[in-house]
Amino acid sequence: MLVKGIVSGLGLADAREVRSPSFVFVHVFHNHSTVYHVDLYRIEQPVEVESLGLDDFLAERALVIVEWAEKLAPSHLEPDWRVRLEVISDTERRIRIEELHAENASNFGMG
Repeated sequence: MLVKGIVSGLGLADAREVRSPSFVFVHVFHNHSTVYHVDLYRIEQPVEVESLGLDDFLAERALVIVEWAEKLAPSHLEPDWRVRLEVISDTERRIRIEELHAENASNFGMG
């Protein structure tokens, strides 16, 4: 749901078109901005990530959203933001957003 909101909020796709890339690993949305939605749930070894081209995505001026980022080698990714979703109950969630590198943060896709 979070990625649906980000992608549709940026006007890159209708929320109904945004699905988990669990089986293809990466979905790309672009128009005036580019968003890479990466899902590493099915990755078993960090070396498998190399075939996804993640380094190429990170070299672009793009928003890269990585689910299950803990499956990456620690040196592979230096995120600007960390978003954690916690299940509190069947009807309640807690979202924690942490800015990690303020000097790299930008107004991606805004204005």
